[in-house]
Amino acid sequence: MDNLYHVSIRTDTSHIKITRIDTFTLEKDISGVYMSETDLPEWVRRKLSALSFCDWGKRSTGSIDGVGKRINEHDFWIYE
Repeated sequence: MDNLYHVSIRTDTSHIKITRIDTFTLEKDISGVYMSETDLPEWVRRKLSALSFCDWGKRSTGSIDGVGKRINEHDFWIYE
């Protein structure tokens, strides 16, 4: 099973908080607060970029298989 992360973007500070959801694994964890998008791992940037085109207001277009789901304007679920 893929690792699941919650990504939250704060518009007032541009900080990005990543929280790992499946905490029972010993794999490398990228959880934490990142000061800007450029500080994120490349694979996270790619997935957020793809999900930014999703319409979170519509269930049918809010997710991409193998990438994740856009929850609202500033929150995402992504798979590693």
